[in-house]
Amino acid sequence: MLGPFALLPHLFLAGVVAYLIGSLPTGVLLSRTWAGVDPRLIGSAHTGGLNVLRITGRPWLAVLTVLVDGAKGIIAVGVGSWLAPTPWALPVAGVMAAVGHCWPLYTCFQGGMGLSTLGAILLFVQPVVILAVTILWLVLYRVTRHSARAMLMAMIIAGPTLWLLGESGPVVALGVTGCLALMVRHFSDWHRVYGKQRIE
Repeated sequence: MLGPFALLPHLFLAGVVAYLIGSLPTGVLLSRTWAGVDPRLIGSAHTGGLNVLRITGRPWLAVLTVLVDGAKGIIAVGVGSWLAPTPWALPVAGVMAAVGHCWPLYTCFQGGMGLSTLGAILLFVQPVVILAVTILWLVLYRVTRHSARAMLMAMIIAGPTLWLLGESGPVVALGVTGCLALMVRHFSDWHRVYGKQRIE
């Protein structure tokens, strides 16, 4: 077993590789290949499954986008854990995969909201936290009628929920830092007016 300082280069490498995996622009590739449109230019300008559905009208394409985006997170964590043999590879690789999805290198840092990527990892690690966040989001959405604001506020409970469930430090760190990154991403949609073609 490597010491804590000896692991730092391995964790750094795991983070970089996870970011590059997360940066795979699934929605852009699938939409341009099957529908001839670029999600960065239409609808919400996000590259996730919801905007793919909105601009292509093809549910199967949206589902495939969500599944691949989720798989990116799982693969990134697996590769990261192999590169850095420590439990802390989970939060490092998991967060960086989500960051890569939100701000992908390959598409000039214009990506999705990160929910599929981080959500798949948390679903694999502790499904209860996904249930808790989803329920709170539904309640907040009924009050605010604004998806991004509701999700931004709902994600606050992810870290505390993991802690209350008795999860380890690396798992709690994944929930806290991963959701913090996604909250930053969702804040860009705070003033978005739904129903219009472009972000206001």
